[in-house]
Amino acid sequence: MRCGLRCLALAWVALVSGASDALAQRSAAAITPDTVTVGGHFRVAVRIEVPPGMRIVFPDTLDVPADVEAAARRDMQVDTAMPGIETMTAVYTLTAWKTGRIELPPANLRLLTEQGEETIEIEIPPVTVASVLPADTAGIEPMPVKDVLGPARTLLPMLLAALLGLLIVLLAVWAWRRRKVPPPVIEVAPGLPPRKRALDALDRLLASGMLERDLRAFYFAMTAIVRGYIGELNRDWGVDLTSAELRARMLGGLRLGAGQSDAMAAAFASRGMRLDALLGRADLIKFARQVASMQDATRDYEAARRWVQEFDWPMRREERAA
Repeated sequence: MRCGLRCLALAWVALVSGASDALAQRSAAAITPDTVTVGGHFRVAVRIEVPPGMRIVFPDTLDVPADVEAAARRDMQVDTAMPGIETMTAVYTLTAWKTGRIELPPANLRLLTEQGEETIEIEIPPVTVASVLPADTAGIEPMPVKDVLGPARTLLPMLLAALLGLLIVLLAVWAWRRRKVPPPVIEVAPGLPPRKRALDALDRLLASGMLERDLRAFYFAMTAIVRGYIGELNRDWGVDLTSAELRARMLGGLRLGAGQSDAMAAAFASRGMRLDALLGRADLIKFARQVASMQDATRDYEAARRWVQEFDWPMRREERAA
């Protein structure tokens, strides 16, 4: 460092000796070394004499071309050897990344006086930058620069695209797992009473082997038969209702009926509670994917068949007395 500053001082002396004496303050700039290799450091010294009543403001960094950058902080030195005159020197350490002769823009200093402010431009000598590689005499030309994935390219768009693709896949898997399994079609013979047709459909469902193959599909088919039977008894209790809506409609139908006895209401409520419990368990298996065993499904099937056998609408006299 001391050697570099000494060289800068000698270079400045050589330059300042030829400076014009007509200037109110003498200024000069020197560079050392004047030839560097790519990536090597070189220093630019900007010196100016400041008479009394004046103040000089140096820039923190020099304006440099795109292939040159600052390599260290600015270093300031003040010399007061001459009476009444300060000699200020700013040393800038730079690095060049392109070979050839590089012209550096002049340094712009601000001169502050009582009368105002003005800008002083000090020309900076050029620097020559040599390659670190030996001279190539084989005539081989380097390959062109290829695009790479690095700091010059942002990863945010690619990350967002990957997250979006993952979200689409997860949604597709979720939709596939949550898809509603359509109940199988259980054909019934026309012309039979609703109860007879529902019981025959339940018997065919049990004989189809679906109970052993797919419990979830079995529950879909079983509740579809029961709901179809209820819908045939009363058009207001259609299969498009949810279990909660069906319960409310059935209780509302009972309240709207004329001349209903307390015994009939109790019998209807008992059958409604059994139906509600059956449909509630089936909904958990059909839509919440609750696990059920074959024994559970068999008990629910028997409960559904018994409910169809016992329930009628309007209720018969023997049901009112039950």
